[in-house]
Amino acid sequence: MEKEGTVAEKRAKSFDFQSTLKNTFKTLTNVFKHPATKAIEDVKKFDDPKTVGIFAGFSIAIYLIISILASIIQTIFTRKYEYSFTNSGLKTKANFENLKNFDFLKVLGDNFVAIVGVIFIVSIVVYVLALVFKKQPNFSRLISITTIGYAPLIAGGLLAIILNYFSVPLAIAVIIASLTLSISYMISANNKEIKLEGDKLIFFHVAAITIFALVTYFISTQILKGILSGIFSI
Repeated sequence: MEKEGTVAEKRAKSFDFQSTLKNTFKTLTNVFKHPATKAIEDVKKFDDPKTVGIFAGFSIAIYLIISILASIIQTIFTRKYEYSFTNSGLKTKANFENLKNFDFLKVLGDNFVAIVGVIFIVSIVVYVLALVFKKQPNFSRLISITTIGYAPLIAGGLLAIILNYFSVPLAIAVIIASLTLSISYMISANNKEIKLEGDKLIFFHVAAITIFALVTYFISTQILKGILSGIFSI
């Protein structure tokens, strides 16, 4: 019993929370700085369920914090067109009283389901597609690819919300750019993992892009719903 307890204690002590969080941030930021090199190379270290589970857990926690922050900003700051004889136009106002009606648990739950759902749906579909093309990729690495590819969507969504109060066209441009980066990275990374060539490569990309487009539509109408409605309602 003492030996088992000692082993358990060593395992607990061997887990470095700060180092793991730092490495997670580093991996997620690589998709912005080096999407075709380091971000794809990072996937190689996620070859087992435990490793990718820890990484995905930390990443999802970061995504949730950012998504909640984005929702809080939208709740506090409102932008409406006001008419006056001297100074008509869009006015941005901050009202912290709006936070009284902010349903934290609902926002947390909705974003958690959406984020985790998209990550697993995309990964499973890509895995099934690979099997159809007679390839058997590492599912853990597919999960890590989708998790990393989600970073631009979350960061772009927050930035678009902030920019929306200053420039609507710029906010829309950020949304388009973040979606493009996410899709481009996931296609490139999955292609390297699955290793298809010739006609199969083209057909795989057609199927993958179609699926990513459908998932993007889901993201646009669910996760980014508040952002887009805020932009296009002006």
